[in-house]
Amino acid sequence: MADLAQPRFVDRGALTVAGFFRDYKPDGLGQIPLQWNAMQQQLQLISGRVGGDAFGVWYGVLNGGGTFHYLSGVAVGEYAPVHPQFSRATIAAQHYAVFEHRGGPQEIRKTTDAILSQWLPKSGRTLVRGDDNSPDFFERYSEEFNRTGSGSIEIWAPIQK
Repeated sequence: MADLAQPRFVDRGALTVAGFFRDYKPDGLGQIPLQWNAMQQQLQLISGRVGGDAFGVWYGVLNGGGTFHYLSGVAVGEYAPVHPQFSRATIAAQHYAVFEHRGGPQEIRKTTDAILSQWLPKSGRTLVRGDDNSPDFFERYSEEFNRTGSGSIEIWAPIQK
């Protein structure tokens, strides 16, 4: 399990992310870096980008196996046009527990497992489960991480206030 620091709590407004959306079986998660590489090569096609952060948005993780859905992308304006090869996801305004991820992107699963199996049961908090269009959680990669690989990675888990 990951060494998990205490989270900070944040109320965040709605977030619109545009990028590549792919489905994965549990044994195929090692392909996610290829998805990020493909997206990085196509960034010039994303107009209306807001800020320098990148986001990895997870769906279906809490459903217990099967297929996971993952969107690798960047924040865009709510009405920004999106090239047909990209998907758009709008994440509703919510209250979040925000965890610093210590390690590289390939170790994110250790952090998310620790959040779900260690922190959440002990915290007395409840994850917010929206509809099927709501993500289970998302990763935020700082602008510095995107440029040099040495910036921060955070896991944002939606929780009840």
